[in-house]
Amino acid sequence: STVLRPKTRGARRAVLAGVGLAAAQQSLAEEALLFYQPRILLDMGEPRRRVYGALVAMGVLKTGCIVIAAYRLDRLGRRPMLLGSVAG
Repeated sequence: STVLRPKTRGARRAVLAGVGLAAAQQSLAEEALLFYQPRILLDMGEPRRRVYGALVAMGVLKTGCIVIAAYRLDRLGRRPMLLGSVAG
């Protein structure tokens, strides 16, 4: 397939970057942690109200970070943002 085996150097780099980012997201398991967060906290004995409050807070924080990153992406560019996220 030409999608996974592009002919130009730039396209190969783009596919490699996309596959690398997808692999990093899967290896970090962030979505799995968010999915199981309520169950883990409830099993630890936290009150249901506090657990759902934490879940809402995580959603708001994540959304805020995405909005800030999108705004900064327009100003700084993709490469500096990617290098900054890799650095921590």
